[in-house]
Amino acid sequence: MKTKRAADFIFAVFFTVMLLLTMFAEDLYRLTLPKVAVEEVTRRAFAAEMTGKDGAVYETWRTVPAIPTEALLGDYGDMVYAVNETENGLILVEYIVSTGEESEGYIEITGGILTGTLAVIGSDREIYPGQQVIITGWDESVALHTARERGEDISGYVQEMRKRLLTDIVCVVGVIPVTVVAVLLCNRFCKGRWRFLKVPALIVWCILVCLFLRATILLPGEWIPEKLIDWEGWKTNRESFQL
Repeated sequence: MKTKRAADFIFAVFFTVMLLLTMFAEDLYRLTLPKVAVEEVTRRAFAAEMTGKDGAVYETWRTVPAIPTEALLGDYGDMVYAVNETENGLILVEYIVSTGEESEGYIEITGGILTGTLAVIGSDREIYPGQQVIITGWDESVALHTARERGEDISGYVQEMRKRLLTDIVCVVGVIPVTVVAVLLCNRFCKGRWRFLKVPALIVWCILVCLFLRATILLPGEWIPEKLIDWEGWKTNRESFQL
């Protein structure tokens, strides 16, 4: 009886510690930081007109710094978020810019931001200056949040997102009863000369559960807006996808 209680105690302590280390691991937290899609401020060719000495108007080209129109924010379209590399990681910085002509989805920048700066053109959640972020491509989460922010129709995504969210919730919650069953089975079969297998078996199960949670709880950013365990985020997700 004492051996059984000791084994249960060791497993409970080990399981608790492993879960805490898994759910609050720094690398997992970093993976849940806001993800942004960026494009470098580069010089692009814009059409222009030039009047010759004879009075004739000629079409020419001028090369100027430009960014995608999607990067412009603010009530007056004069604000841009950009990513700066610092000792603490990639940090969002706000720039007030002046703009010129627009052509083929790009707008001329006449001041306020330097060529080579990484301007944000989309994100997977609401972002703000000073926030640490991760640079990503134009993936599903970025596309969905950006479309929602622009007021575009996202009804095609909703059903798929609802199913995926429900599946992940069931998987995470389902770990509890499955673990209880695993402990009961160990108590049932690891007896007598096989009792020494109980603790190793439960530890292996604990590791498998933690690996499973590690793969499951890293949900896309539009589902958990701020951090790994964010109950307000879950509430927002349930409301967004009508769960």
